[in-house]
Amino acid sequence: MKQLKRTLLIIALFIGFQSQAQKDWSKVDFTKDYKGKSKIGGGMAKSLKNDKTFVSSYAIGQAIVMKGSETSGALQSGSRKTVFSEASLDGISREEYQQMSDELYQELIAELKNAGLNITTGEDVIASAFAKKQLAKDDAKIQIGSTGNAPSFDGKRKVDEGSMPGYPVGQVLRDLTFPPRDVNTYQTKKRIYGTFYQNLGVKEGFNLLHIKFFVSFASFEGGKGYKSVNLNTAPQLAVKVQLWMMGPKGSADIWYEKDIYGNNDWLVEMGKTKDNQGDAEFFGLARSADYSITANSSAYLSEVKSIISNLQKDIVKHIKVSF
Repeated sequence: MKQLKRTLLIIALFIGFQSQAQKDWSKVDFTKDYKGKSKIGGGMAKSLKNDKTFVSSYAIGQAIVMKGSETSGALQSGSRKTVFSEASLDGISREEYQQMSDELYQELIAELKNAGLNITTGEDVIASAFAKKQLAKDDAKIQIGSTGNAPSFDGKRKVDEGSMPGYPVGQVLRDLTFPPRDVNTYQTKKRIYGTFYQNLGVKEGFNLLHIKFFVSFASFEGGKGYKSVNLNTAPQLAVKVQLWMMGPKGSADIWYEKDIYGNNDWLVEMGKTKDNQGDAEFFGLARSADYSITANSSAYLSEVKSIISNLQKDIVKHIKVSF
């Protein structure tokens, strides 16, 4: 009976997601609907108007394994009961995702140029004295130069991370990151990067723009009963952006307070791959279930691209009105 109820619930979730009204992202006011805000001072605005701007790093991070949990608030039999659920994303074409990142990067560059910024492709940045000094350190965490023709890479949460940082929904255990192909970059993966960015702007007179989008694919909704705790796993596309700028005359931030939830018509199927309910009930352990969420690659990427493309336009509006 319990299994039948869970099956019916999953079917109901599928029907609900498939039948929801589709949003036209070109008509969305991101600043209004997602509380977009910017902090661009006069000094930075002047730099954006007069100095060269370089998109020093650009990437789209895609969660591929996510985890949710729910813990009961009351003690039961001397211990708290916890439910865990883990979901993986399948069906997405890595090559098509890379192509999407390439195209979105080029769209952003065109938008920035149309807004009046003096955009450099970065050859002059890389050739600068300060960049050469950084490159001479031969540090694997420092990336200066071309991204190359196969820049995407796998990621996994660190031991001290409950979740990979930046993602809008749930805990992300693994992801893929897609920088655009064959473009110049100036970045470091060190968490504490000191004057790596600031000094380049001050000493060489460049504005640096860092932007990364984070895309997740599932949600985890929990509930507590008198004697039980439950967790429902469902497909849910969501996007968040991380952006900051650094220049010779200051720094700037643009952020959106609300996560952006997309349409879910990309769902092909959601299947349970593991359930240790029997052992959990016998040994009194926490129950966990793993799911595989399979997407239609074209539909999924179309939705991600539409959200990011239109979000980028809103970001450029924030920059443009500053000067």
